[in-house]
Amino acid sequence: MAKKMVDLNYHYGLKMRLFPSSEQKRVIDNNINASRFAYNEMVAIDKELYWLHQIKIPIAIVQDRIAYLQRRKNNTQMLFAIHPWLAGTGVGTDVIDQARRAYQSAWRLFRQVHRSGVPVFHRKRDDGSYQLPTRYTKNGVGLAGGSNRFIDKKHVTLSGLGKIRVSGSQKRLFNHADAIRIGTITIRRDATGRYFLSMQLGSDTPF
Repeated sequence: MAKKMVDLNYHYGLKMRLFPSSEQKRVIDNNINASRFAYNEMVAIDKELYWLHQIKIPIAIVQDRIAYLQRRKNNTQMLFAIHPWLAGTGVGTDVIDQARRAYQSAWRLFRQVHRSGVPVFHRKRDDGSYQLPTRYTKNGVGLAGGSNRFIDKKHVTLSGLGKIRVSGSQKRLFNHADAIRIGTITIRRDATGRYFLSMQLGSDTPF
């Protein structure tokens, strides 16, 4: 059975410039907006749950609302059902799931380091990002085997986007391509409209 990323002995972060087509930019921008929307949805649900829990009298309508919000908080499909516009924008469930995990991580950080502050609404900005997990089949290994993978030293294929040209310091990794596993990836747009790809990499051999 393949090891999980966290169990690999060595970890490395790789950042590359991304050169998407006009259509790929549209999909990336939609995913960035959807990721922010899902995160803000979690903030709004928890704020409402907090106030509903202040009502100590067991009123049926309040209890029903609490149960509904708790189901909605933990069900990605409900988000797509309540907001059907998401389905027509090229947004995948993985993007929403990763936004939920980011929100949960923000709460864990607050509980561990109180100076970090509680999670708050994310405003729409010129820059933004979203994350995707990399999935491997039983036979898939290395830089070229996952759902997000390298095609060659200058191109990657990414979930929901397809083939995109990249530039950076990735070429030296190909000496050990089969030994390196890709974990979570982050696709980012900066305030000037440039696009970047960051990868979490893991290996049992030194980078």
